[in-house]
Amino acid sequence: MARIPAHKDNTEHFHELTDGEQAKSISAQIMNLEAAIDHRIGHTQNRQAVIDTCKSQVASLLARLQGKYP
Repeated sequence: MARIPAHKDNTEHFHELTDGEQAKSISAQIMNLEAAIDHRIGHTQNRQAVIDTCKSQVASLLARLQGKYP
Protein backbone atom coordinates (compact mmCIF):
# COMPACT_ATOMS: atom_id res chain seq x y z
CA MET A 1 0.00 0.00 0.00
CA ALA A 2 1.36 3.42 -0.93
CA ARG A 3 1.93 5.97 1.81
CA ILE A 4 -0.22 8.97 1.02
CA PRO A 5 0.80 12.34 2.48
CA ALA A 6 -1.63 13.51 5.14
CA HIS A 7 -0.28 16.91 6.16
CA LYS A 8 0.17 20.37 4.65
CA ASP A 9 -2.54 20.00 2.02
CA ASN A 10 -1.54 16.37 1.43
CA THR A 11 1.95 17.33 0.30
CA GLU A 12 4.04 16.10 3.24
CA HIS A 13 4.26 13.12 5.57
CA PHE A 14 4.38 13.66 9.33
CA HIS A 15 8.14 13.05 9.55
CA GLU A 16 8.70 15.80 6.97
CA LEU A 17 7.02 18.48 9.11
CA THR A 18 8.89 20.93 11.32
CA ASP A 19 8.73 20.50 15.11
CA GLY A 20 6.06 23.20 15.31
CA GLU A 21 4.01 21.65 12.52
CA GLN A 22 4.26 18.25 14.18
CA ALA A 23 3.05 19.76 17.48
CA LYS A 24 0.07 21.35 15.70
CA SER A 25 -0.71 18.08 13.97
CA ILE A 26 -0.65 16.14 17.24
CA SER A 27 -2.91 18.76 18.86
CA ALA A 28 -5.36 18.48 15.96
CA GLN A 29 -5.35 14.69 16.23
CA ILE A 30 -6.07 14.91 19.97
CA MET A 31 -8.95 17.32 19.33
CA ASN A 32 -10.31 14.95 16.65
CA LEU A 33 -10.04 12.06 19.12
CA GLU A 34 -11.98 14.08 21.70
CA ALA A 35 -14.69 14.85 19.13
CA ALA A 36 -14.89 11.17 18.17
CA ILE A 37 -15.22 10.14 21.82
CA ASP A 38 -17.91 12.81 22.37
CA HIS A 39 -19.79 11.51 19.33
CA ARG A 40 -19.47 7.89 20.48
CA ILE A 41 -20.75 8.72 23.96
CA GLY A 42 -23.58 10.80 22.56
CA HIS A 43 -24.81 8.02 20.28
CA THR A 44 -24.78 4.96 22.48
CA GLN A 45 -27.43 3.09 24.39
CA ASN A 46 -24.97 2.13 27.13
CA ARG A 47 -23.54 5.55 27.99
CA GLN A 48 -21.67 4.74 31.21
CA ALA A 49 -20.02 1.63 29.79
CA VAL A 50 -18.80 3.59 26.76
CA ILE A 51 -17.57 6.44 28.98
CA ASP A 52 -15.67 3.95 31.13
CA THR A 53 -14.17 2.22 28.09
CA CYS A 54 -13.07 5.47 26.45
CA LYS A 55 -11.53 6.77 29.68
CA SER A 56 -9.70 3.46 30.10
CA GLN A 57 -8.35 3.63 26.54
CA VAL A 58 -7.08 7.18 27.02
CA ALA A 59 -5.59 6.25 30.41
CA SER A 60 -3.81 3.30 28.78
CA LEU A 61 -2.35 5.59 26.13
CA LEU A 62 -1.15 8.02 28.80
CA ALA A 63 0.38 5.17 30.82
CA ARG A 64 2.24 3.90 27.73
CA LEU A 65 3.58 7.38 27.00
CA GLN A 66 4.63 7.88 30.63
CA GLY A 67 6.42 4.53 30.51
CA LYS A 68 8.28 5.45 27.34
CA TYR A 69 9.05 9.02 28.35
CA PRO A 70 9.35 9.19 32.14
